[in-house]
Amino acid sequence: MIISFISKELRDNAINEFLGMQSLPPMSLAVLKTILTSFSVAASLNELPRLLLERITYTNENKVLCVFGDFVLHFIIAHEKPPRAQDGTIDWNLISRLQLIYVGEKNAS
Repeated sequence: MIISFISKELRDNAINEFLGMQSLPPMSLAVLKTILTSFSVAASLNELPRLLLERITYTNENKVLCVFGDFVLHFIIAHEKPPRAQDGTIDWNLISRLQLIYVGEKNAS
C-alpha cells in the first residue's frame, strides 16, 4: 500500500522524531514501527494482518482510524478517484493509497 503524508513535517516527525522520542518505551516504538511497516507492505487494506484489521475504524466515507494500544493513526484515502462498489460506496478492499495525517498517543492532550 502506498502511504503518503500530508506534510513533510508529519513524515519527518512520524519516521524520525516521533519514533525517536526517548519518552516512549522501546516496546511502544517497536509496535508503532511494525504498524507503519504493515501498512506500507500491504497491497491494500484487505491485506493487512488480521490484528490490525480488527483495530481499524472507518469514520466516514474517506477517513480511517487505526487504534493500537496507546497509539492512534489517522489516514485519509489518497486515491484521486477511490474505487467504488456497485452501490456507490467506497470499496475498502481495493483501497491501496492512504495519506497519513496524524500519528500520536491515543490519550495525548
